[in-house]
Amino acid sequence: MTTATTNKAEQRISLRWIPKDSRKIEHVLGVCYTEEKTTVRGLSYNVLAYIGTARKSAFYESYRTAEARDARVAEFFRNLEGHAERMSERRAERVQPHGLNVGDIIYNSWGYDQTNIDFYVIVKTTANYVWTQPIACESVPSEGHAPMSGYTQPETPIRQILTREVREYGDWEPGIGNRTVSLKTVPIEPVKRKAEGRSVHFEHGCGTLWDGRPKYESWYA
Repeated sequence: MTTATTNKAEQRISLRWIPKDSRKIEHVLGVCYTEEKTTVRGLSYNVLAYIGTARKSAFYESYRTAEARDARVAEFFRNLEGHAERMSERRAERVQPHGLNVGDIIYNSWGYDQTNIDFYVIVKTTANYVWTQPIACESVPSEGHAPMSGYTQPETPIRQILTREVREYGDWEPGIGNRTVSLKTVPIEPVKRKAEGRSVHFEHGCGTLWDGRPKYESWYA
């Protein structure tokens, strides 16, 4: 942890609200403050909890017995330990070599109101990364699906998409009344992506090793 990070953490901690005359129970992953308050219903056993160096509390709860409150404190710390263990396992998985090879086909399903399917072929690999190139796909005849939807799969044989056309706008020409537009062909380079297991990270969605079956897609008119 850098000095700047440490200073920010200390600042967040200094801004916490802590009940007066409360008892501090520390844990490496968090802290609890317990107190007893007299209310119209009798004695209330309270606990205020913070995770890590967060300024905002995780919870502030009241219990009728000290035993119930202490059980909540123990549960809170157990949950923090469990979460930290899962995160540690996840980080360990991320540095493990993936199980993908050159020539494998990846499909990425993404979209909000519609389902978009893109297919890619892996053209290069390292222990934790792959390089993907988009490939052409084709519609698969099917019946019984909803309007503006269907199934798609890679073309056979596999055809990599190596270029694309983009619009190139010229200067504004008063005599014409608009700008001239021309099409320019630009190369599509393989993209380096993080890979874990048999999955590939994309900006939208998470790519998965294709199982050879057509995939459902939908679109707007």
